[in-house]
Amino acid sequence: MIALLLMAKIAQLFVIMIIGYIVTKLKIVKGDDSLVLSKLSLYVLLPAAVLNSFNTELSDTVKRGIVVAFVASVAVHILFYIIDIVYRYIMKASSVERASIMYPNVANLIIPIVTYILGEEWVIYICAYLSVQIVFLWTH
Repeated sequence: MIALLLMAKIAQLFVIMIIGYIVTKLKIVKGDDSLVLSKLSLYVLLPAAVLNSFNTELSDTVKRGIVVAFVASVAVHILFYIIDIVYRYIMKASSVERASIMYPNVANLIIPIVTYILGEEWVIYICAYLSVQIVFLWTH
């Protein structure tokens, strides 16, 4: 069941990519417009999703879950950093490849999937992970 839901979400993302390709080829949206769309996503949509997820009743269970998500996020990012160090020396990876290892794109895919499968009340834990990732990314 979860695999089918995941495939449906991935299919939706492919449809969005195809639409983006078509509107670019038809020159409805130019390449320069992608900067505006990226900034809109980065500075408006992602923070709105994070803030919206924290708009929930904070029971003791939720508080413990957020702490676990923060600690797990720090541990995962340390692991990603170690993998990056190994990968950098073995494979002579470029900076883009290394950034992809250390900072996977969890926001665009995981938030909709968690919302759809588990419900909006679970997005707070993903956003706890994202909060740590954003701090690591912006201070890197």
